[in-house]
Formats: sequence, structure tokens, C-alpha cells
Amino acid sequence: MKLKTAIRRGNLARKEGQNKQQEKAAKAHGQQQEEAASKIQASLRGNFAREEAHDRQEEQAATKIQAVHRGNLARKEGQERQQEKVAQETHDRQQEEAATKIQVKRGIFGATAAERRMIEIDDDKKLYPLFDKRMSAEVSGDSLGDDFKGYIFRIGGGNDKQGFPMKQGVLCNNRVRLLFKKGMSCFRERRTGVRKRKSVRGCIVGPDLAVLSLVMVKKGEQDIPGLTDDQKPRRLGPKRASNIRKLFGLEKKDDVRQFVVRREIKEGKKSKAPKIQRLITPSLLQRKRYFKAVVRKRMESGKEAKAAYQQRLVEYHHEQREVRAAELQKKKKGKKSDD
Repeated sequence: MKLKTAIRRGNLARKEGQNKQQEKAAKAHGQQQEEAASKIQASLRGNFAREEAHDRQEEQAATKIQAVHRGNLARKEGQERQQEKVAQETHDRQQEEAATKIQVKRGIFGATAAERRMIEIDDDKKLYPLFDKRMSAEVSGDSLGDDFKGYIFRIGGGNDKQGFPMKQGVLCNNRVRLLFKKGMSCFRERRTGVRKRKSVRGCIVGPDLAVLSLVMVKKGEQDIPGLTDDQKPRRLGPKRASNIRKLFGLEKKDDVRQFVVRREIKEGKKSKAPKIQRLITPSLLQRKRYFKAVVRKRMESGKEAKAAYQQRLVEYHHEQREVRAAELQKKKKGKKSDD
């Protein structure tokens, strides 16, 4: 009985120990699960915090971009307002200048360089028909006044109030900056191959011009004082022989040298005459005959040299054939003697 009770006590003690170990293991497992859950919650809270920080940064960046965009819009609006203000001021200034009738000079030039006159026109209403016209366009002079009735002028150019010239081909009525090179109008190169950017005025007539050049194409009813009422003689006569014959109605047999327009210098003491160009003289004809004879002689000598060369070539080929035949005959004789 005592042995059985001891065995039972031992089994109970082992069961109690096993139960205690199981309880401890269950507690440790529960603690590990709690720690893992707390770690997962902490990582989730960290992810949420990072996402919130990222969202805040994106919102801040978006607000900054919007602020920059608003600033750019504000600057553009300010620039546009300033440009409108400047344009309005210039327009008001032009209107004030037109209202005060400041004398604007418009140049009307005749057919020659010596015949030109500068005419000042105060009333801008007379100039309205010229506005929006291009260079080289023909306009009627009726709007300029009764003195120019029946006249037809061609717009030759002009300058604005700051002195910048009009350039043909620039289809605008304001000032532009172009890159110029050799051969272009309104530019003269100072060094070889140099290009330069300059300001020029467009070729369309506008109210900002100070001087407008008009070339007379057709004469009207009345004479313009100082321009068409006086016939000024030419300072220099023609220089080419055909033009001299045309001027004086000469024939081919006439001596052109007797009709050259001489120019007096030093109050009639001396006179000068130009050198006649394209003048046919006996020495010129003799020189042409000499050059033709030289060319003809050179051609004849070339033909003779070519014929002599061909003859010598034929003789050379004949001599070569004879030498070859002699060599072959010697070889044949040598073979026969050997046999």
C-alpha cells in the first residue's frame, strides 16, 4: 500500500510539474505573441507616420509650386500692365505732338540729284493717304495740297524721329533689329566679312516718320518752285562714244572727238574733256588686225608642227618595222647554219 501511494504521489508530482511547465510555456508563448503584435502595431504606426509625412511634403511642394505660378502670373500681369502703360504714354505723346502741329519734314526729290526740295507739312490730315503704304509704291500728290495736283510720286524711303532709316523688305511699321552683312542696304562693312546687328525702320509708312522721301514720277499741272520751274544744265556730258553720237545725232563716219563736252576750269582759262570710252580709232583697228594676225600665224604654225609630227611618226614606225624584220632574218639565218 505504501508503495502504491508513493507511486501515486510521484505521478501526481510529475503531472503537476508537467502542468506547470505547460503553463510557463503557454505564458511565454502568450508574451511572444503580445510582443510580436506590439511590434506589428509599432511598424504600422511608423508606416502611417511616414505616409503622413510624405503627404505633408507633397502638399508643401504643391503649395510652393502654386505660389511660384501665382508669382509668375503676377509678374507677367505687371509686365503687361507696364507695357500697356508705356504704349498708352507713347500714344498720348504722339497725339499731343499731332495736336501741337510740330513741323514734320517730308522731302520731295526730283529726277536728278541736283533737283530736290524739302517741304514742311504741318497738317497730318494731308499725310493720311500715305500711311500704310510701302516703299516703291506710287501715290497721288492731290492730298498734299493744290500745288501738287496731278503729280504722282514714288515712295523712296525715309527716317523716323530718332533717325533710323527705312529698309525695303521689312514688312512692318516699327523698328526692328536685323543682322546685316556685306551687300545689304543700310549697312557698310568696316572690316572684311564682319556682320553687325543694327536697328532699322520697316518699309511701311506710319505717323512716327520725321522725313519721307518722294520721287516725282509724273508732273502735274503746276510747277513746284525750285524743283520743276528751273531747267538746270548737266554739269558733265556723256563719255561713251555711242552716247555722244546719240546726243548730237551723229553718223558713224563723223568724228566723235570733235563733239566732246568740255568743262571750263579756272574761269575760262583752261578746259577739261573726258576720255572717250569705246572709241574706234585707226590705232585700235591696227591693234585688232595685229592680234588676229598673231592668232592666225600661231594656228598655222601649229598645223605645220602637227603635220611634221605625223610625218615623223610614220617614218619612225617604218624604221621600227625594218629593224624588226632585220632581226627576224638574222634569227632565221642562224637557225639554218645550226642545222
